[in-house]
Amino acid sequence: MSKKLQVLVGVILAVMVFPSCNREGNDSAKRALKALRKVEAATDVGAKYGAYAILVLRTQDEVNESKAKLPDGDLKTLISETMSLYSNTARLWGTQLGNGQMDDEDANQIQKGWQQASHNIKVISRLVGE
Repeated sequence: MSKKLQVLVGVILAVMVFPSCNREGNDSAKRALKALRKVEAATDVGAKYGAYAILVLRTQDEVNESKAKLPDGDLKTLISETMSLYSNTARLWGTQLGNGQMDDEDANQIQKGWQQASHNIKVISRLVGE
């Protein structure tokens, strides 16, 4: 096969394959975003800890499935960081409930985690075109 023909075949394959990979990655990112928005909504309405913890666990599963289909990069990292913020706030909240108290510093840490997650969700939304 001539060099020109090899290049032409490569270009044709790239055009045929990469749009579907990008579309699949974008769909996966949108599924993760949808799941993360549910947690964000729960924080906005003041969900109780039990409901929040269950929602975070379910969301972690959805986000993991979506991340598996995403290429490494800023979007995947941002989705991971956002999920970690929600997981960490759930863990902190649960620990404080187990201790029988929630001081102002812990409450502020949880609020800051939620605020950062909310900011990340806005950035993810822009990256996936929503």
